[in-house]
Parts: sequence; structure tokens; C-alpha cells
Amino acid sequence: MSLLLFFVPALQAEQAGKLTAQRELFAETWKAAGRGDRASLERGLDELQAYLLYPYLQYEDYRLRRSRVAASELAGFLAQHRDWAFTPGLEQAWLRSLGKQGNWETLVRYAGDSDDTEVRCYLAQARIEAGDTEGLLSEAQKLWTVGKSQPDACDPVFDWLRKQGGITPGLAWERIRLAMEA
Repeated sequence: MSLLLFFVPALQAEQAGKLTAQRELFAETWKAAGRGDRASLERGLDELQAYLLYPYLQYEDYRLRRSRVAASELAGFLAQHRDWAFTPGLEQAWLRSLGKQGNWETLVRYAGDSDDTEVRCYLAQARIEAGDTEGLLSEAQKLWTVGKSQPDACDPVFDWLRKQGGITPGLAWERIRLAMEA
């Protein structure tokens, strides 16, 4: 019994020291990622895999590399961490980068029912590029009929909408009314 009383505090002290070291390394690695120090980020990722906040380092890594990461890898990370606070922002940034790159197939595969206007405009562009315009007129009209300027990603969709005769006088007046209310 007395031997046990000796080992328990020693183990607790060792665990506390290990946790403190991990916490310090995490903070250093996080700062390194913010500076763009890729080598330090990779070292921290290697050394902190068992640390509770490790997914935040993964998030930062994916955030920085989102336009260069394999889609299946990033989609898997997002699915695995669906309930984490960083997931919606990372997913939105990733989908937007797919749209900016014109990576339509991947965007359509992973964007689902995004409620982000820029992503929705990229999805509409993807459909136009694929010739899949059935039902797109009403979606493009919804994107256009708002009381504020829309993201630049919407411009090609609005050009298509004009060419289709989709901006009626009534729709134009509705947009003006919404702008005045805003």
C-alpha cells in the first residue's frame, strides 16, 4: 500500500509535465502556422497526434493548403469533425476555392445544399458549364433578386440570366425595392 502511495503522485507529476509540454508545443506550432512556417507546423503535427487539440492543428494545416489538398482527404476530415466549431468555416472556404479554380465536378460532389451565396453562384456556374440548365432560371433569379451587391462569382450567372431574358421589368423593380429597403 505504501508503495502505491509513492507511485501515484509520481505518475500524476509525469502526466502533468507531459501535458504542459504538449500545451507549449501546441502554442508554438499554432504560432508557426500563422507565420507560414510549414516545417514547424509539420513537426508539431507529427509530435502532437495524441494531444486533445490536435484537430485544430489539422484544421489550420488544411485551411492553409485547402486549394492543394486532395478533395477526398479534406472531405473526410470535414466529415470526421462535423460537430467541431471550425468545420463550417473551413468547408465554406474550401468550396469557394474549388469554385475559384473552376473545379466544377468536385464542387458539385461536395457542395450539397450550401447556403453560402458565393458557393451557390459557383454551383450555378458549374451547371451552366455542364449544360445542365433545367430549372436554373429560377435559381439564378433568386440569386439576382436581392437588395445588395452579390459576390463576383455571381457575375457569370447573371450574364447567363440576362441572355436567357430572365431579368424581367418586374424582377428589376423588385431588386430596386429590396435595395431601397436595405
